[in-house]
Amino acid sequence: MIFGGMRFELNNSSGTKAVAVSLLSSFLVFAVASAFEESLFRGYILQTFARSGLAWLAIAITAVFFGAVHLGNPNAGLISTANTVLAGIWFGVAYLRTRDLWFVWGLHLMWNFAQGSVFGIEVSGMNDLVTAPVLKEIDSGPLWLTGETYGIEGGIVCTVAIILSIALILWKTKYATSDTDAAGELG
Repeated sequence: MIFGGMRFELNNSSGTKAVAVSLLSSFLVFAVASAFEESLFRGYILQTFARSGLAWLAIAITAVFFGAVHLGNPNAGLISTANTVLAGIWFGVAYLRTRDLWFVWGLHLMWNFAQGSVFGIEVSGMNDLVTAPVLKEIDSGPLWLTGETYGIEGGIVCTVAIILSIALILWKTKYATSDTDAAGELG
């Protein structure tokens, strides 16, 4: 039930070589895309606002921009947009709590890689990014719960997962310090 009723099976139809090539190529695609997004949203915009001591405003602004950028993705809707904004909050909190953009990039990269390359589901509405995932979905479960045609990011399961992830980061991390301690507002 952790995936909202989704069920998966091993993708035996593609062959080991095809899956390996797909894993490598999709990893590179997700690495470049997430590096670009994190450099822009958490690397530049968030840090610029946070230096002014406006950490929560910085998170809110970058999260809304992050959500807006994904509005044009196939099958985007209300829940997927809300979840993308929540993901922007998650990544923003992760950055301000750790001051480690590599960590945030890794979160973003592995979130997308797990969805598309491992579980074989759409990533932010796009289903043509991975040619041969490790698993394939055999039952999508209730679509409102699991994301319909946008992928899991369009469902309530994702909402819960991101909120829990934000809570875990807030609970388990100490404030990062820097010359301008913008994270001080996140307590």
